[in-house]
Amino acid sequence: MKKTKKISVIILLVIVIASLIAGCSNESSSNNSSSDKQVTIVWSYWGDPWEVAIDKKIAADFEATHKNIKIEQQYAPWSSYFQKLQTQWSGGTSPDVMFLNNTVSYAKTGVLQEITPLAKKYGYNLDDYYPEQLKEFQYDGKLYGVPRDNDTKVLFYNKKLFDDAKIPYPDKNLTWDQLVDISKKLTKKDGNVTSQYGIAFDPSFWFLTTWMNGGQLFDDDSNPTKVLLDDPKAIDALQKLGDLINKDKSAPPYELIKDSSQISQLFTTNKLGLIVGNHALIPSFTKVADLKWDVTYLPTIGNNPKVNVAGGAGYTISSKTKHPKEAWEFWSYLTGPDAQKLFTESQLIVPANKKVLNSDTFLKQSYNAQVFIDETKAGRAYPTTPKANDFFTATNQYFQAIWTGQKSAKDSVNEALPQLKKIIESK
Repeated sequence: MKKTKKISVIILLVIVIASLIAGCSNESSSNNSSSDKQVTIVWSYWGDPWEVAIDKKIAADFEATHKNIKIEQQYAPWSSYFQKLQTQWSGGTSPDVMFLNNTVSYAKTGVLQEITPLAKKYGYNLDDYYPEQLKEFQYDGKLYGVPRDNDTKVLFYNKKLFDDAKIPYPDKNLTWDQLVDISKKLTKKDGNVTSQYGIAFDPSFWFLTTWMNGGQLFDDDSNPTKVLLDDPKAIDALQKLGDLINKDKSAPPYELIKDSSQISQLFTTNKLGLIVGNHALIPSFTKVADLKWDVTYLPTIGNNPKVNVAGGAGYTISSKTKHPKEAWEFWSYLTGPDAQKLFTESQLIVPANKKVLNSDTFLKQSYNAQVFIDETKAGRAYPTTPKANDFFTATNQYFQAIWTGQKSAKDSVNEALPQLKKIIESK
């Protein structure tokens, strides 16, 4: 009888222990299930078809190594992208991770997450970027994103046209006066019709020529209180560009240079000798098998120091995200070397990440990629004032008269100044 009782007690203990183990197992399973629960992160971006294809691959690669995070992609064309975001923000929602430019104007409204505390928390190295690159993502001393790529400008040259004209290829010692002279020599006419142009540029790059000439747009690029475009150096820079079109006639008319695709077509059909442009032109050039071309450095103007453009559009995190940890994981992947390498292999960008910029992935090209690296080091951030968008919209409208030859640079600047001062100098 006692033996039976002992057996019963043992059986009861076994049942209790088994129940406890099962309970712990279920609790552990429940915890794992919770941690493995899939979270959806919304990623918004704009872009040409090549960009969209790379973005889709990046999302797929990320999901393959982050099973608990699903990336919902919110694409919109440039023409409607920002309006769509504004509508979402007004309604109290937002994508978790966003591709943005003019970041300062959005950071000011509070819709973006500050990056620096997160970088410190997760060990993200912000030293992988040049300080000038990060300026465009800083507001009130705080960082709200990092660039995807650099909008570095270089000088593209058509080797065939240089060879035909028996002109040496341009190098890093090129001056503005030499550039003007070469552009004239490369220009050809058949009667009154220009069959070959010497040089082309995007008129919206006018501010870079202003910097190259020692001029300034404002007294302070972050917190401007005064417009400085009436300075003789700034006016002279604008007139230099206008003269290429209307005086020397070595540059195509405004109608042919306001669209980069038309500039590219002139170059690839051997009707254009030089282009001031960025890396985005390269894919269209590499597709033309018999096109002989390379890149070199922008010219210097007088004794002014070397200057270029730093930074471009980049990635930000919403302050409204409901999944901050997962949003950070995806953001840090987007801005890290793996995603940067994918974009670099497309041949369309100058990577912002210094490690990728100086890697064989970028350097081993059929053209002189080192030029982009050297010019990037001379980069200067776009004006970071939230008023910059309105300023450039106004200047591009007024300065069109310079490109079409209807007005001198001085007259156009004087006409624009009241509106520009209203934008910049008003409280």
